[in-house]
Amino acid sequence: MKLETNELKFLLRLLGQPGYRGAMGKLALSGGKESASLREKACEKLASKGLVGCRSEVQVFAIAPPGQALLQVDLRQLPISVQDLKILQRCQGRTTPAQLTNVASTNRQAVIRSLEERGLVKVLKSTIREAWLTPEGAAFLREDCLPQGGAMVSLTLVGHYVRFLRQPETLSLAKSGSLAKPGSGAGGVSASSSVGAVEVLRAIAQLDAQHNTENYLPIYLLRQALPMTREALDQVLYELQRRELLELDMVREVSAYSPEQLAAGIPQAVGGALFFISLIQ
Repeated sequence: MKLETNELKFLLRLLGQPGYRGAMGKLALSGGKESASLREKACEKLASKGLVGCRSEVQVFAIAPPGQALLQVDLRQLPISVQDLKILQRCQGRTTPAQLTNVASTNRQAVIRSLEERGLVKVLKSTIREAWLTPEGAAFLREDCLPQGGAMVSLTLVGHYVRFLRQPETLSLAKSGSLAKPGSGAGGVSASSSVGAVEVLRAIAQLDAQHNTENYLPIYLLRQALPMTREALDQVLYELQRRELLELDMVREVSAYSPEQLAAGIPQAVGGALFFISLIQ
């Protein structure tokens, strides 16, 4: 896999962040002198290659034609919540999240993304707020990355890479809460993880039965039940999904959950947050 210079610099900046995760403002490619658009472009390209994950926020959106058409339907027949309807009625022309005063600030992004998924609004402008190194990105840097050419890279960034390579693989991945490769420990989890993959699967099954969620468990219930950091649990769930042991799905009816419960989801660069867990039988 070939990387552009800015993509490589972005990865090296991530290696200097705690847990290989950081806000975009801390991931300047050249001491903060480059434009934010170059940084976002590098992040987006890396995300498309699976080397990084990122969280974006909607800045400007507008009602889409299907949303306009929905407003012409008899209100009693509308297949949306009252809250969604109020948002569509407000959404005339360019709209910002701050204008949704009838929605809690902590819930606005999830609501907008939900409407976007259903084609009722279109996002006109968004920005990436945070990025993190994925297990695939860590494996690429450790096993396959071979920089070439004459690009100028600071010694600080080189130092980040050297420090990363000097660490045992299980330790370096554990810093971001990632799973080690299959067979590298009990349940396939690195030694630094407090809860293994087997325990996570068992907890999902038990909580599903306890709360009668019919194999569609909201992730906030799992977070409440397990003594794991947010990042560690996210990476375990991603790994179990890659192994086709479970599926992750987005929330659509956000009005059914509190802002705190919605905030427990896993933000995605595109679309709403992953919120439900289903075991693959």
